[in-house]
Amino acid sequence: MPSVAANSLAGLLTATRCGDPAALGGLLRRLGPYVHALVRRRAGPNGGVDEPGVVRRTLGRLERDIGTLATTDVPQLLGRAGTVVAELVADELRAANRRPADLPTTLPGDFPDAEEQAARDEVAMRVASAVAALPERQRAAVESRFLDELPDAEAAARSGVTPGELRLARLHALRSLKLALEATA
Repeated sequence: MPSVAANSLAGLLTATRCGDPAALGGLLRRLGPYVHALVRRRAGPNGGVDEPGVVRRTLGRLERDIGTLATTDVPQLLGRAGTVVAELVADELRAANRRPADLPTTLPGDFPDAEEQAARDEVAMRVASAVAALPERQRAAVESRFLDELPDAEAAARSGVTPGELRLARLHALRSLKLALEATA
């Protein structure tokens, strides 16, 4: 059974396709953290791309493409977001003479069906939104560990805090994320 978040995203997409500008704004705001997470994952731990720029350009292309989608299918929209991010990150990395981050390889049988992929994408959007809502110090602690995969000492040095402060911020962040994700489940 789809959650309220999935219904709300589908509702925003439907209203956007019917020409509601407020729904378009809401849809793009909901997609922003998800797209940002896609950009960070695709660019890899060393970045090398203008993340906010790629997010803005991706959302701009999605805004233009919404009218061309065959349906109001959320998985199709999220798949299109992934495709656009992959193209834009690859373009920026090629311009900087770098390669996109190596992503895990899958076999054709490993791909989920559309319903399972939609559920995965919904969870990814909820997590990205919850992380984006964290206070800056907590968000940095979570991103340095789970997105950038940095050791605590290096992440603490970059953040200007001690490793203990970083771990404490991450602990508070994970507790907040757990509560936020349980509330939206």
